Amino acid sequence: MNIRDWLGGLARKAFTTNGSLSQYLWGGPIWSGMEVTYENAMHVSAYFAGVQVIVQDVAKLPFVIYRRSQGGSQERDDQAPFWRLVHDNPNDAMTSQQFREYMTACAINRGNGCALKAGPRGQVPQLLPIHPDNVRIELMPDWTLMYHIRHIDGTEDHLTRERVFHLSGLSLNGYSGVSVIEYARQTLGNIHGANRQAGTYYGNGMRPSGILSYPGKSSSESKKRIKDTVTELAGGKNTNSLLVFDEDMKYTPVSVNARDSQFLESRTFEVLEICRWLNLKPHKIAELSRATFSNIESQSLEHVTDTLMPWGQRWNAAYTQQVINTPGVFAEILYDALLRGTTIERYQAYAIALGGNNGPGFMTQEEIRLRENQSIAPQYGTLYPGPAAAGGNSGHQAG
Repeated sequence: MNIRDWLGGLARKAFTTNGSLSQYLWGGPIWSGMEVTYENAMHVSAYFAGVQVIVQDVAKLPFVIYRRSQGGSQERDDQAPFWRLVHDNPNDAMTSQQFREYMTACAINRGNGCALKAGPRGQVPQLLPIHPDNVRIELMPDWTLMYHIRHIDGTEDHLTRERVFHLSGLSLNGYSGVSVIEYARQTLGNIHGANRQAGTYYGNGMRPSGILSYPGKSSSESKKRIKDTVTELAGGKNTNSLLVFDEDMKYTPVSVNARDSQFLESRTFEVLEICRWLNLKPHKIAELSRATFSNIESQSLEHVTDTLMPWGQRWNAAYTQQVINTPGVFAEILYDALLRGTTIERYQAYAIALGGNNGPGFMTQEEIRLRENQSIAPQYGTLYPGPAAAGGNSGHQAG
C-alpha cells in the first residue's frame, strides 16, 4: 500500500462514526484520572436530570401531520397513512413518547439515534430503534450515507438512508452528530473525581485527618496495627464512637470542613457546567440560586425557544423528509402545552381572539373549544356570541 492509499483510508475512517475511533482520533486522557463512559456519565445526577428534562419535554408534546392546501392554508391530516406511526406508536412495542425519548437520548449522548424502517421499500409501517453500539455511519464517495448495522447473530447489513431513520444531534461535519458525553468528558471526569472525594470524606465519618503522636519509638508493625484500629473505628457507622489509646499517646486533629474545601461551591459549579453542555436553564434541574420570581417565567420561555425548539425542528425535518416524504405534507411538534399560561391568561387571550375590545376577531368558538380539548358543540346549554359578534348570531345550540 502506498502513502496515498494509506492517507485515503485514514480520511475515510475520519468520516466514520463510532465511539472507540472518535476517542482514538481526538480523545486524549481524562485529566482527573477518572474513567468516563457512556454508561457512568448517566450516574452524574445533574447530567441525568438534564438529559431527562430534554427528552421528556420533547417526547410529551403532541406530534401531528399537516397537509398544505393550494391556497397556502394547512389542515391536520389524521387520515394520512403515517399518522399512526408519528402520532401514536412507531412500532408494536413502543408508544410515540417512548420512541422519541429513546431516540433523543441517543442523539444527545451518542450524537445519533437510528431506527430501522421495517417494511416494504417505499413504505414505513414500523420504526425499530437500533442501539448506537450496533450502528456505524459512513460517508460514501458519492456523498450518500451508508449505515453499517451489526445484528445479535454477528451478521451485518449495509443500508442506505432509504432503509434507516436517522436523528442527528449537533453536527460538525454536516451529516453526523457529536456526542455530548465525549465532548464533556473532562467535565464529567472532574465530577466523578469530586464524587469520589466526597464519598471518602463521608466514609471517614466526616472527621478530618489527624496525627497520632507517641513519646517513645514504635515499630512498623505497631504503627500499622494502631492505624488499622483507628481506621476501623473512625469510618461510617462508627462515627462518634469512643477511641481508647495506649499510655502517653496523643491524637491531634487537622481541622478541615466541607465549606473550607469549597465542596459546596464546586457542586453548584458542576450543575452550571452540565447546563452549559446541554444548553439547559439551571432551574430545570433544581439549581435555583440565581432564580427569582421576576425571571423564572422568562427562563421557562427560554427553555422552550432555546432548548426544546432546536430538537423539535430536528424531529420535524426527520419525520417529514425520511418518513412522510410527500409534497405538501409535513409533521410538526406543537408547543402549545408548554406555552399555555394560566387559565385566566388563556381566557383573556381568547376574548381578544374572538374580537373583544372591539377589535377584529381571528378565531371562532369552535376553534377555541378544540384548543381546550373540548367537543366543538357543548353537551348542555347554548353558546352565546360575545359583544363584538355581528348580525345577532345566537351561537350554537347543543344537539
